[in-house]
This record gives sequence, C-alpha cells and structure tokens, in this order.
Amino acid sequence: LKLQKQKVLYMDAANFSASFFPMWRRWDLNQASMYAQRFCSACKNSGYKVVAFFDQNMLTTEAQKKWRKRREREVRRGERTVPQGCLRLVGDMLAENGMAIRYSVEADNDDTVASWAQHDGASVLSGDNDFLRYRNATYTLYSDFSIKKRKLVLLKQVGVRKSSWRDIIVPPPETGSCNPFRDCVEQGTYLRGSPSPLAELGNIHIRIRPLRAALYHSLGLDSVEEEFPVRDYNKQCVWDKKAVKPNESCAELLLSPETAVEQFSFDRPNNSKNEDWYKHQFALRAIIAEICCTYSGHTLLETLRPLIENMDKPSVDKKEPKAKTATAEKPSYYLVWRKQQKTGETNAQKRERYLKLFPPSKGKDQNSPQQPERPQKSENNTKKPSSHYLEWRKQQKTGETNQQKRERYLKCFPTPESRTGSKINPVAERS
Repeated sequence: LKLQKQKVLYMDAANFSASFFPMWRRWDLNQASMYAQRFCSACKNSGYKVVAFFDQNMLTTEAQKKWRKRREREVRRGERTVPQGCLRLVGDMLAENGMAIRYSVEADNDDTVASWAQHDGASVLSGDNDFLRYRNATYTLYSDFSIKKRKLVLLKQVGVRKSSWRDIIVPPPETGSCNPFRDCVEQGTYLRGSPSPLAELGNIHIRIRPLRAALYHSLGLDSVEEEFPVRDYNKQCVWDKKAVKPNESCAELLLSPETAVEQFSFDRPNNSKNEDWYKHQFALRAIIAEICCTYSGHTLLETLRPLIENMDKPSVDKKEPKAKTATAEKPSYYLVWRKQQKTGETNAQKRERYLKLFPPSKGKDQNSPQQPERPQKSENNTKKPSSHYLEWRKQQKTGETNQQKRERYLKCFPTPESRTGSKINPVAERS
C-alpha cells in the first residue's frame, strides 16, 4: 500500500536508450547526461519513484543467433550506431541523478520487471508488447513518455498481445549490480561485437587484449575464450576465437586509463570520415574505461568522462557536389530573358509568354530540358533595343513611360534605313 501511494514506476531502460543517446547525437556523452538529468527531474516533479531495470542475463541460444547476425552485418557494412557501453552509461547517468538501478542477473529482463512490478504494485514503462503476455497481471503498462512543463507525461500501452501467454515468476528473480565481465567469471567466455565502424582497422577488442589479460589475472581466472567478429580481405565477416590466459604485463595500466589510451591508439586511415573516426576513438576509450573501472571499482561514466574530454568533436564531412543532370537544368536563354522582364508577372506567366514568342521545334515537348533555339536578332525585337534608340530615349524629357517612348520611336523611325545616319532632334521628333 505504501508503494502504491508513492506512484512507483518500473522502467525497462533498454527500450529507451535512444531517449538519452538520440540518433542525431548518439555519441555525445555530455548531451546524454543532460537528457538523463532532465528525465530524473521530471520524474521527481511528477511524484514518481522510478526504478530502471537493465538486462545482464546470459543470452539464450536463439537470442545469440540473432545477435551474431546483427554483428556480422555491422562488420560487412562498416556500421556502428550504438556507442560502446551505451546501456551501462545510461544506468550510471540515471544513478548519478538519484534513480535506483537494478540489473537482471537471474532471469530475462522482461520476466524480472513484470514479476517485481506485480509484487510491489508498481506500473511498468516499456515499449515492448511482451508485457501484455503475463497471466493475471494487474500492473498498468505505459509504452512511452514525454516531458512537458518539466513533468513526466506517460502514454498508456494500447497494443495487443502477440506472443504466447506466460506466468509471472514467483518469487521475483534476483537482481544485482552491473558486472561486464560476469560471463568471464561464470562461463569462461567473452563474446563481443565490433565497437567501431572502421572495421578495416580490425576489432578494437583484439588490440586491447593485453589489458584484458591483466584484468583476468587480477580476477584470478584461469583462461577465457574470447570471440569477436572481424572483416577479412573479401570484406566478409569471420569470427576470431582464441583462448586467452591471464598475464600481468599490463597490470600498471589498469590504474592509468589515459596511458592505456596512448599505448593502444590507432593511426587514422587517410580515407576515413570524421564521424567514423570519432566513433572509433570513442569506442577505444570506452573499452579501456570498462576494463579499468572493473579493476578500480569506479563507474564507467566517471572513468570515461576525462578520456572523452580530450577528444576533438567530429567536424561535418564535406559532401561532394551533386552532378547536374540534364533534367534539372532549364534553358539558359530563357533564364536570361526572364531576368529582363520587369512586368510583374509570375514565372509561370513569363514561361507561357516565352514559349509563344520562341516556340520549341516540332516533335519536342514544351517542357523539354533541352535548350530552345536562340532567338534571332531582329530590329523588331522590343526586348533588345539598339544603341540609336537608347540615345534617342535619353533625350526625351516628356514624362512618358519607356513603353510609350518605344511606340513613338517606331513611328518616327519605322525602318532600319531611317535610323542609319539620322540625327536625333528631340523637338522635331516629338508627336
């Protein structure tokens, strides 16, 4: 009853990692920290006690197959959209702002959240329809949130159940703290993806293997079987698998992540994009910080922050100008002619008048992008007056418009012969 009065909300945090690391600024650690702070403040202002749940349970065989396919696709394409250690960083940011964090270590995260929500009378925040499959569930399910006027606004789940029914686990499964090397300790394995889009440089995990071996020595492990995806010479993905034995040769680097970054750094490829190179450097520092913070007992966030501060922000890559296509070009003669028309018409009206004055050749569409035939010079072409007319017009101080002056000029000088060699007498020529 006490928990219900507190408006407790259990959050499936992995569903909302993009709310803190959005697609357009997914590798910006400072911006993500600001989003986390804003979210925690909105929860407090709305009277919610929020507990964020993260999954740290071992992958099932079926889940691991799907995971491998995604990692192989990333290596082939040279892609990496999610920062290394993203979920743990989100957890550290939320905890930094006073939010309770739990890691599912005994059962699947959905099963864990549903069980604890049912047990404590809490509501659930998750975009996953799987929370509709639990029999006799009494919790309220929300699919999304927004922040308005510094308060949390929750959107109720309106979806339908798509998976088979499942019983709620009783009693609630065990939860614990984050341990990124739990699989090494319990199963003797270390399976990870490619943390950088620059797959041609090799997998960063392999380069930092000596530092990890020093951690294995400090944890008292015998041997760990490591496996990572790498790109071969045919730009295909293969899996590098090796048994790594503990080695304390790099033990001093476990307490000096800055020195470790310098020792394991890469040379930048000449053809790499600024954004990809930034992601590569971020990934290198995140992996080193993960190893060092496991040894020192600090959080990943506080270990990674000083390493990221020394990095230059990625500049925008210059895009090559797009080649002009024939269909995108308009007739150059038409553009020159249109600029000279000071008639107040719209471009469409000018276009219609242009086509009447200079019709395209037969058999061609009027909207053809090909240039029309160049207008022939003519004395009757009123749009390109002669120098004789211009000199005559300057001397006419009658208050007439240029069009009226033009009409009077053609009456005074009806033929080209009458203009050749003629002297301009502004008084005699006025009508």
